[in-house]
Amino acid sequence: MAGTMTTVVARVAPVAIALVTVACVEPSPSGRGTASPAPLRTARLTPSPAPSPTLLPREGCSLGLTRNMRVCPASGPEGTVVTIEGVGCSPAADGHVTLSFRNEGWEPGTRGGAMPGRFHQDANGRFRITWTVPRRLAPIQDVGGGATTPGRYFFYTRPATCDYTPFEVTG
Repeated sequence: MAGTMTTVVARVAPVAIALVTVACVEPSPSGRGTASPAPLRTARLTPSPAPSPTLLPREGCSLGLTRNMRVCPASGPEGTVVTIEGVGCSPAADGHVTLSFRNEGWEPGTRGGAMPGRFHQDANGRFRITWTVPRRLAPIQDVGGGATTPGRYFFYTRPATCDYTPFEVTG
């Protein structure tokens, strides 16, 4: 089947709208040549959600895969003061986001965790806090806990809408 396809994408804040027009030429009943063109078909306008906001990489910082949470610096010994920034981390129904710091035991380091806090995002869905990496971690489900040792730890949010973002505890 011969044909052409045209795609037009327009951005109308805050959504992108795609318009697809397809013109096809149907083969004749004998299979030779072509009959008159088929009627022009136009797809309906379908709004797609605006892209999720993301953070840009910054030298010396750690960024999660979905780029919606950044930790600066990316590494340091226990006692390091870190800045954690997030964007687009949907809060719980009450408007709060809870941040966790932990090692589940599949990476080097002390299995355990700490809770940097529970807080509101601003009207644009952003948060920024500073926090000190603790000397000791609490157990996770009665396992682990103890002194924070060198290894890889992760920050994440509850509800789990911001990506796990790594932090390397050094010696």
